[in-house]
Amino acid sequence: MFALAILIGIYGYIIFALGILGALTRGSVLISSLLFIVGAYLYFKKHKEDLPLLNLKNKKIRPFLALFVLLAFVNLIGALAPELSFDALWYHLTIPKIFIQEQRIFYMKY
Repeated sequence: MFALAILIGIYGYIIFALGILGALTRGSVLISSLLFIVGAYLYFKKHKEDLPLLNLKNKKIRPFLALFVLLAFVNLIGALAPELSFDALWYHLTIPKIFIQEQRIFYMKY
């Protein structure tokens, strides 16, 4: 599990570095993502003991798994429902949208 967290952190820093360097394009993100997926696959193919596994035969995990499935279903209903009030995504994703349009991460004065 620790190895998976480290790999995802490295992937996040690669995307951040692309933004700082001004190379945040669809192609560069796609290539970085493909390299991350291939690298993670090759790492976990060699180190199978680091791969997080879920043992469904363990009876202590079953109630938590059922709760997780129920919560995922409730959140899916909320995600697919139409917006009834001010859209929080419009408010929170404006700055990342500007970064993507400019293809770089930069300081914005308000």
